[in-house]
Amino acid sequence: MELQEFHACTKLLLQAFAVVDADGSGKIDEVELRSAMKALGFDMTKEETRKYIRENSKDGSTLGLKVCLTEALRMLASFRDCLLLENSTA
Repeated sequence: MELQEFHACTKLLLQAFAVVDADGSGKIDEVELRSAMKALGFDMTKEETRKYIRENSKDGSTLGLKVCLTEALRMLASFRDCLLLENSTA
């Protein structure tokens, strides 16, 4: 990947994070995550949302149930892997 492509991808990810982070706190909470996933056509339960946040939180903490940008990217990769697995077994 060229440096310009990397910069463009990074800019898009930051913009997407800012859209999902509706309250501008710098972290995505469970309500914001569920809302974003629903807008993408994925209806997650509260428990599924909490599970994704717990699994991708740096310290594994459930306190506040929020993730920062780095953790959100890890969560996105995890979600992508689940979708790929589902599609390969279908």
